[in-house]
Amino acid sequence: MNDNLRFFVFSYNRGQFLANCVHSIERSAPGAPIVVFDDCSSDPATCVVLEDIAVRHRVVRAGETTRHKLGGLYGNMQ
Repeated sequence: MNDNLRFFVFSYNRGQFLANCVHSIERSAPGAPIVVFDDCSSDPATCVVLEDIAVRHRVVRAGETTRHKLGGLYGNMQ
């Protein structure tokens, strides 16, 4: 594993795409840490995907470490 390689994924609902994204990273860069930042997803299927991902990777949900939503793609990239 390359200790300098990390992946950050930003999420809000769309669980099917999130699962595909994380599985792609896992296949392409085995062992690389993945951190998923979720903006309070409310879709039940997405919540199941997030729980599955949390077993293997870090999932940060808005409200756990901040008092507000994380802010979407632009805000998260800042």
